[in-house]
Amino acid sequence: MRRASRLLGRLFFYLLVVFVVVYSVFPFYWAVISSFKPSDALFSPDPSFLPVPFTLEHYENVFLQANFGRNLLNSLIVAGGATLLSLVLGVLAAYALGRLPFPPKNAVMYIVLSMTMFPQIAVLGGLFLLLRQTGLFNTHLGLILTYVNKDGFIYFDTIGGHDRTIISGRRVIIQTAHGTVKGVTGKRAIHLMEDADRKKVTEIHEIWIDIGARTKKDALARIAIGDVATYDHEFELIHGSVGTARAFDNKVGA
Repeated sequence: MRRASRLLGRLFFYLLVVFVVVYSVFPFYWAVISSFKPSDALFSPDPSFLPVPFTLEHYENVFLQANFGRNLLNSLIVAGGATLLSLVLGVLAAYALGRLPFPPKNAVMYIVLSMTMFPQIAVLGGLFLLLRQTGLFNTHLGLILTYVNKDGFIYFDTIGGHDRTIISGRRVIIQTAHGTVKGVTGKRAIHLMEDADRKKVTEIHEIWIDIGARTKKDALARIAIGDVATYDHEFELIHGSVGTARAFDNKVGA
């Protein structure tokens, strides 16, 4: 009886270990196999746990078509510089606190200790004010380009709070390294939709930007993954002194 209970306990332990390992590792596994699937398969209602069909187009977009090398170098410079600066200042401060006698030494150590115990969320208000004062908050809504399909249609993600019901059918201006490119957002024609699809709000991955390209190569010759687009809606008088434009709210004059 004791042996059976011991085996049962061990079985339960190993099942728990397997559950924890699967729970921890599965998100990484899903991210890896998703990187080898075409974009259409990522939104399939019947997902596969294997990379079928297999493709390397996402890696081609990252390593060949986008400025991946420059972006990686920038990240290394910023991260390495911030780490090196923190180490230098930290070592100097630690040596001063540990080896040099000076009157407010204990006070400084208590301040450092209290700052490490201070909740990060408490500084959120100050960070918000800093972002607003530096002009990094409440800027124009934008679209960041994420993928180009074989027919030259450009898919994107949103920057800021967008109303998805009015994204489709709007003119946009894409800011590229070689100048601006104009396009228009679109989605599947309503006469091709099922009744259920007509009643629901269109998802972001179901809307694209058309810049008049015929192929993926043609589109990527004019834009790059990571470029940003804004809505093309400049100021216009519609009646007398009444005008219309984008950002006609608390961002007027910005």
